[in-house]
Amino acid sequence: MKTAAAAILAAIAASACHAFAGQLDIAVIRFPDQRDPAALAAALAPADLGALTNAARTRTNDPSLANGAVLFSQSIPAGPGSSFVSTTRIGNARAEISGSLAGGRAQVEITLTEGLQGSVTGFERRSFKGDAALPSGPATILSLRQSRIKAPYVVRNQSTVETSHPTTIVVAQYRP
Repeated sequence: MKTAAAAILAAIAASACHAFAGQLDIAVIRFPDQRDPAALAAALAPADLGALTNAARTRTNDPSLANGAVLFSQSIPAGPGSSFVSTTRIGNARAEISGSLAGGRAQVEITLTEGLQGSVTGFERRSFKGDAALPSGPATILSLRQSRIKAPYVVRNQSTVETSHPTTIVVAQYRP
């Protein structure tokens, strides 16, 4: 009887901790072209990150955030001073996320692993890290990476090398 009462009390305490925890929305978004960091930050501030990243593409009318591919998006219950770890698997892809929310800062590491088609042991692994001050309310960029990629492009037996400049951001929003 005592162990049943202790188990019920522990379950109530655990649910009470989750009831007072806030919600941390985290996303990785890749834009096909080079974006201005200040314009991205200004456009993200009033946005609801959960609604913005609720599809494979960013859902917005704001031109600064348009045409973004959502590589990862997750909501995690987290409170100030907490650490979190989560693993998600969908189809042939796996996402591992770990981090902490302490002292008004968020620190996040996201690893995306995808199996390559036609390969038994081939995997593509991409890692994203972000660390920045995260106030309650507005969506905030934790990290921004602007790349330069050269790739061959073939049209009618003519091969050229094209250069693209994608921008990848790790963004988070905390709501108590």
